[in-house]
Amino acid sequence: MSDGRDTQRSALVVALVYAVTGCLWILFSDKVVEWLFSDPDAIIRASMLKGWFYVAATSLLLFFLVEHYLGALHASLRREVDNLLERQRTHELLAAITEHSEDAIFAKDLQGRYRLFNPAASRFLGKPTGEVLGRDERDFFPLEQAAMLREIAARIIASGSIETSEETLDTALGQRTFLATRGPLRDAGQQIIGTFGISRDITASKEARDALLESAVRLRLLVEHSPAALAMFDREMRYLAASNRWLKDFALPAGGIIGRSHYEVFPEIGEDLKELHRRGLAGETLGHEADRFERADGSVLWLRWELRPWLLPDGKIGGIVIFSEDISRRREAERARQQLADDLGATLRAIPDLLFELDADGRYLKVMASHEAHLAAPVDQLLGRTVTDVLPPDAAATMLAALAAASRNGSDYGRTIMLPLAAGPSHFEISVARKPMVSGQGERFIVLSRDITARKLAEDQLRQRNAELERFNRATIGRELDMLEMKKTINALSRELSREPPYPLAFLPDEDGAPEGRR
Repeated sequence: MSDGRDTQRSALVVALVYAVTGCLWILFSDKVVEWLFSDPDAIIRASMLKGWFYVAATSLLLFFLVEHYLGALHASLRREVDNLLERQRTHELLAAITEHSEDAIFAKDLQGRYRLFNPAASRFLGKPTGEVLGRDERDFFPLEQAAMLREIAARIIASGSIETSEETLDTALGQRTFLATRGPLRDAGQQIIGTFGISRDITASKEARDALLESAVRLRLLVEHSPAALAMFDREMRYLAASNRWLKDFALPAGGIIGRSHYEVFPEIGEDLKELHRRGLAGETLGHEADRFERADGSVLWLRWELRPWLLPDGKIGGIVIFSEDISRRREAERARQQLADDLGATLRAIPDLLFELDADGRYLKVMASHEAHLAAPVDQLLGRTVTDVLPPDAAATMLAALAAASRNGSDYGRTIMLPLAAGPSHFEISVARKPMVSGQGERFIVLSRDITARKLAEDQLRQRNAELERFNRATIGRELDMLEMKKTINALSRELSREPPYPLAFLPDEDGAPEGRR
């Protein structure tokens, strides 16, 4: 239509130029002839020459005008042919792309009928193209899905815009998810004559994405609720995840550190720790059982930590994970336990008693002796052997009886044994206490054996002296009683002779119960 208007315009221009030129020539040429000639014959000859000149000039002018416009027309026709050829090549290229594309490509008219349906779309639908063209979605998809597709097409026609969305459809290959781009289809006059669509099957990638998202969610939950303090960092040492224990141990705000630099959160971190992080990012696995970490506020933590790199799917290092455990309280408890053990050890070394740990069979498990001369045998000969193997029968029987009593009552005290040692017979007092039961172990007992030889000797000597004193007392009391009887006899004779009794025995009762001299 545009080319037709251009042709009419060109013809009109040629006609106008010719008409204007002719009119001007007739008007001015006649006046010039009349001004130059007065003879009629000359005027006739000049008019004839003027006419021939006019024909020649206008023919030449017409020639140049026609040649110009024919050239322009030819150029326009050449451009049109070139455009048609380019459109044909574009159409052929588009047809080849449509034919061999793995994506479903289709076009529909305003009534929703398919006008273009490539082989990929036919494969998903499970029907040849010929059976699809001229029909709409309702013939191939469930009603709910067909209604959704028609609603999208109506929205695109109304808005004239392109939309991209995910669509899940039932196909001949099963339920598939597509990333669909749909837009308005326009004619040469930019009028909407339908819609087009390109749908890419993203089922596998969506499943992989969903699996990755699910894995990421599980990882986040695992990290957040891990009983250990751990944090995950990228290669720039920015937080990707952190457990609640990490936040609690280091008194950090919940959710306020993700994406932040570790060195921003802990400005007190020095170059020594940063170097460890760089080594971890280079692929090393590092750790320490007890490391001192001084916080910016001056508080000190003792940490057991481990640092190891984590890998991306392509095998490259994506960052590091730091596992940390605050062992400050445990370290203090261990120091207190060690101090207690040292104090107890010093106390036990200061005690002269022998200390044994025995099982229920009387087998020596541990021996502690400040004076090994008091042992029935050297320590290396006691361990692993029983009291029956190393003690005299009476002493072994007493020891086993004490263990049995402690098994029943929890403890036993006061039993004594005698051992024939190199220094001579020695007496020992034993005290037994049952240890708390440990799973997988039998009964165990702690036995204290105190050397009471000196005390035994002193007691024997004291008993001997007490016996001698008792014999002396008995002899002395006997003589006193004989003297009292003799004095009582003399006093009785004196009273019979009517004399005053010579011995005052008022402190003694007579045979009637009255004091002597009060009869």
